[in-house]
Amino acid sequence: MEYIGHLLEDNNVHARLGCGAGHFYRALEGQDMSGLDVVLWQIVPGFDEISFSWMGGNTDSVFFHYGMTKLATSLGHIDPRKRGRTFCEIFGAYGWAEGLKLMKWLTDHMLVRGVNHFVPHAFSQKEFPDWDCPPHFYARGRNPQFRYYNLLNSYTNRLCHLFSDGQHVATAAVLYHAEAEWSGEYMLFQEPVKQLMQNQIDCDVVPADVLLTSAAPDGELTIHKEQYRCLIIPYAEALPIELVVKLTELAASGLPIVFIDALPTRVSQSVPYSQEIEQLAAQSNISVVPLVKLADTLREWGMFELATTDWQPYLRTYQYRHDQLETVMLFNEHPTGVLETSISLPGEGVWMRYDAFGNTLDLVGEGDNFVLDLRLSAYESAILLRIPAGNEASLPIRNGKARPASGAASRLVEPTEWQVSLATADKYPTFEHWGALTSLRNMSARDLLPRFSGTIKYECQIQDEAMSGPLWLDLGKVYETAEVWVNGQKAGVKLCAPYVWDISEYWKLGTNVLTIEVTNTLVKDQQDWFSKFVQQEPSGLLGPVKLIGPSVK
Repeated sequence: MEYIGHLLEDNNVHARLGCGAGHFYRALEGQDMSGLDVVLWQIVPGFDEISFSWMGGNTDSVFFHYGMTKLATSLGHIDPRKRGRTFCEIFGAYGWAEGLKLMKWLTDHMLVRGVNHFVPHAFSQKEFPDWDCPPHFYARGRNPQFRYYNLLNSYTNRLCHLFSDGQHVATAAVLYHAEAEWSGEYMLFQEPVKQLMQNQIDCDVVPADVLLTSAAPDGELTIHKEQYRCLIIPYAEALPIELVVKLTELAASGLPIVFIDALPTRVSQSVPYSQEIEQLAAQSNISVVPLVKLADTLREWGMFELATTDWQPYLRTYQYRHDQLETVMLFNEHPTGVLETSISLPGEGVWMRYDAFGNTLDLVGEGDNFVLDLRLSAYESAILLRIPAGNEASLPIRNGKARPASGAASRLVEPTEWQVSLATADKYPTFEHWGALTSLRNMSARDLLPRFSGTIKYECQIQDEAMSGPLWLDLGKVYETAEVWVNGQKAGVKLCAPYVWDISEYWKLGTNVLTIEVTNTLVKDQQDWFSKFVQQEPSGLLGPVKLIGPSVK
């Protein structure tokens, strides 16, 4: 039996008494895993810096997006008792507006910060509807997306396995600000963390208690299994005198220490301190850097692992190492935008891309510091694996391209009409014909089906007398889970963008029958209290639907 749990961290109360525990790290010290809970729209795509009204008042969105999860995973990394494990209670109290698309985004948000155990919230045995913190996965057979929920669980389990029992790789340690907040003017730890994450420089947040027992052999800070090339101190008017002395010692050992905006001017206690402050300031490895220059300064010093050709503030990265296996996760956290850049990957060997939904591998390239041309749709992640050259021969690497090349020829799918049928969760897979559409529309529009929750089936025929070779189907915008059949053969399921399938093996010359099932969430039918904090998305297939391939005309 093991002891796990989480605290109330909301809006920085983790370092305060009252509704908070006073100190995040001390409060979780006795547990066997580090932990956190994400509920009540604390984390929302696109609101990483914008405060919004919430049942707890106005959010500190920078904390929720850049700080909260990092607190938990940092403790998992640095505390031997945790054995590298951080769990997250997730999905609860977002309301029925939360579907599998957002669940996948939240899962990736956690994985790319180091969470490797999940406690999904929740199944309910009460009669439907149960208004206690939906969504509920099965919902007495009323949740139309439940039949796809196992796909997200399998994806999550595979990646948690990859990110367990190995070594996290991070460039920097950032001081937890609690003692500074108790002592005077201070900067919240999430401010430098945000600057680092927006520039693909990973870090852990380290409390003073742990720093006091740390060492810096060979100029690198060593805490448990973690090694950091520098230490960052958020602005603090005052710090405990014993910490000031320890920072002086670490700097003298060769560790670069960056103070944001200014050095401390005094200590937390009512004791003489001028000598200790002067000795700290005299160290050659001590630097004072403005917050906005932090990431640029570290890159000038060569303190980074991954490098992009341009600034990508929504690209999140996580690097994890096993014996003869390097794993890099890249996640586009932008709510709508496509991310395109080139990224230099560390080390030498063969790089592969792992599809954790399909459990498949595709060859990416090889060499020393291989440069990858990266394109990620909103909500999309890439899992890259590096192995020593020659080891790939024993792996089931697929032949051919997993996705269409950038700039490949395309053709719009514009049938005379789409035949549309409907099925609620309790009736699926029995559909009732609804009618025909001559163009794709939001099916939740007021003049169509504003209160329908379930599956919308689209069917059409496409004539083709010329195509050959690789062929992909791109559905464009979909709300939200999509399943595709081509000529009666199942092509697969997508929970989020990109809604693209390789349909080469199913396509034929002549008449092709395309069937698309799109399943929305229960929020149209069940307008619960928790969903009122978010703008509802459309329903159905919005397109444009395209065929993509070298022979497309």
